[in-house]
Amino acid sequence: MKYKIIQNQTIIAVLDGLIYVKQQGNGIIVPCAFNRGACGILSEGGNIVWHLEGLPEFPSGTFDTVKAVEITDEEYDELRAALDLDTEIIEPEPVPEPEPEPEPEPGDEPTDGEDTGGEGGAATQEEGESIAGKESPGAVMSGEVVRQKVIALEEKVAELQAISAAFADYHVKASDSSVNSIAKIRNISSQTATEVSEITGTQEGATENNDGTLN
Repeated sequence: MKYKIIQNQTIIAVLDGLIYVKQQGNGIIVPCAFNRGACGILSEGGNIVWHLEGLPEFPSGTFDTVKAVEITDEEYDELRAALDLDTEIIEPEPVPEPEPEPEPEPGDEPTDGEDTGGEGGAATQEEGESIAGKESPGAVMSGEVVRQKVIALEEKVAELQAISAAFADYHVKASDSSVNSIAKIRNISSQTATEVSEITGTQEGATENNDGTLN
């Protein structure tokens, strides 16, 4: 496994494995297993001894404290290349985890019978509607409600398109040079009014002006 060695938020070395060391009674530093009284690690060349964060202090002497963090082969190669160029690499500060929401204190929870806006202390609301039966601004509509609204909207759009087409046809016919009498224009207007009435399902349709044109 490969590691980056961090001292005071600065990456000072990378290691292809850790060699743990301890200090004997005579003060000599010797390699050892992690669970055999290890206090620190050696640098890659073995000429620097570091105290490893989380392990006991060396009995004597002064050693810099470092932290070893496992890294991938790709990061190892990138960091080694940067360190060979004497580039100072600052380890970013860890982002603190958000604090959990505090647990409600006993007695804060609503109790049975407490007035929450509905009869008997419980506010009831149909999905997508307010208690009064009308849609509330923040309510979530059910899939069936949305589908019905979409269908109604599509029908309205189709109706408006048909009315627009009827009026467009009226203007084309009324603009024809062969239509040169009020009677003919009134006849075209009457036909268009009938078409619009059939589209909208009403008896009113379009209204005529005195000159036979449609509003």
